[in-house]
Amino acid sequence: MSHNCSECDQCKIDKLPCQPCIKEQYQNQKKYENRSSGNKKIDELVKYVRPSLINTILFLEWIPYEDLEINEKDFAKGGYGTISLATWINGYVVRWNHKMNQWHRQGKMKVVLKTMNNSDNISDDFIAELEAYFQCASRHLISYLGITQNPDTKNYAIVMEYAENGDLREYLQNNKAKLYWRRKLDILRNIVAGLEIIHVTGMTHRDLHTGNILQFKDLLYPSRITDLGLSKQASEEKTEKIIGVIPYIAPEVLNKKPYTEASDIYSFAMILWEVGTGEKPYADLSYDNELVCRIKNNGLRPEIPKEIPECYATLIRNCWDSDPQNRPTALDIKEKIMKWQSVLGWFPTEESRSDEEAKQFEEADDEKSKEDRRYRAGMYNPTPKSQEPSAEVDQDCRELPDIVNK
Repeated sequence: MSHNCSECDQCKIDKLPCQPCIKEQYQNQKKYENRSSGNKKIDELVKYVRPSLINTILFLEWIPYEDLEINEKDFAKGGYGTISLATWINGYVVRWNHKMNQWHRQGKMKVVLKTMNNSDNISDDFIAELEAYFQCASRHLISYLGITQNPDTKNYAIVMEYAENGDLREYLQNNKAKLYWRRKLDILRNIVAGLEIIHVTGMTHRDLHTGNILQFKDLLYPSRITDLGLSKQASEEKTEKIIGVIPYIAPEVLNKKPYTEASDIYSFAMILWEVGTGEKPYADLSYDNELVCRIKNNGLRPEIPKEIPECYATLIRNCWDSDPQNRPTALDIKEKIMKWQSVLGWFPTEESRSDEEAKQFEEADDEKSKEDRRYRAGMYNPTPKSQEPSAEVDQDCRELPDIVNK
């Protein structure tokens, strides 16, 4: 059934995005468009518009490579691909312009290109991962804007929104002195809300760490999850390899058991610890086979500093429990953080000073203010050490899993 904008007048009068118009015009355009990506799977992927969980219309555009001004200096390289900065000359679709009978676009904008090595032969898994993005797309996850292809290498790339404040790891390092608990809890609530959506759709992230959380200049949605299962090679099928950053990989996964939602919760425990301390987990240790053995066989965990609020420390311990069945769900964690936020508010009050758990955060912030003054005076606390139950280190590391340490 066709949509007549005179029924809602939204995009004609208010010049705002109108979902039915965007959907109808986009799919009509695809019927008569001869432009192809050169890959039938991708052509099929960009053919349709899909509704999302955030009540907006989403689609992946096929973006010709010549529409992108590529920054020749690569932002980052890895075994599975390259991250590059670019400028998208036209920008994404905002709405359909009825008067001009064409798309009204954002205009020049910074974007990120995630180029997948050997992706000229795209597997069904790679397409399935992109389809999965639409299932859990929300403001808590990075936005995928389109797909393009390097004409020289023939490798395909995902075009994603650009995060002005970098990743969370970088953000924590650059803003350690400025981050008090109200702001930390806001960051964490956004992350776990995104993780909850991923789990509700029946997926697991499998590579959750502060390098895969991007920071934006957005007061409502400052933190967004990226790399939703796309860290494996585009051309390879499912593998026994474990991909990730060692401190964030759950011990059961290190013991070659399947990834589960509880495995993601373990990873989130390390994010809780890192946001709470401002330090990288196991910064005093090498990320090597010995560390793997100590985590999976000896219950090694980072030490929780005494200045961390006890209620928060308890949440960390629950999330990294050795038994996956004992870990809370993403919903449980989100509700706990929201409860803390509702009592704390944005400014200290009589209620926040009297509530037992909120009081712990208030006192921690008071202590941080004193510590910051000591830091500026040249005194500071050393990096927290790692801590494990009293036991001899298991030296039998012959059956270590094949880990791709990112």
